Amino acid sequence: MPTVQHQPLSVRLAKMAFALTSLALIWLVLLPALGDYPQIRRHIDTMQAAGINPSAMYYSELPNLPAAEAQFRRIHRDDPGLLWGR
Repeated sequence: MPTVQHQPLSVRLAKMAFALTSLALIWLVLLPALGDYPQIRRHIDTMQAAGINPSAMYYSELPNLPAAEAQFRRIHRDDPGLLWGR
């Protein structure tokens, strides 16, 4: 069994700083900028006009979920081993 070589603390801290900085840039710069695209802005405005907080939506609240679930159940009923092996 190969031995694990530990990296120096400075390297691990630099990697963690890079990861946190990347996440912060995505969360604080990229995602808000995406909200300025017309298609996304239109969706946000539609949701807000309906009094819906899109950040609090669950997959069970999506309009197409019942149809997708019904299709999944039919597929599973017709061939139970299809998705989880035989």
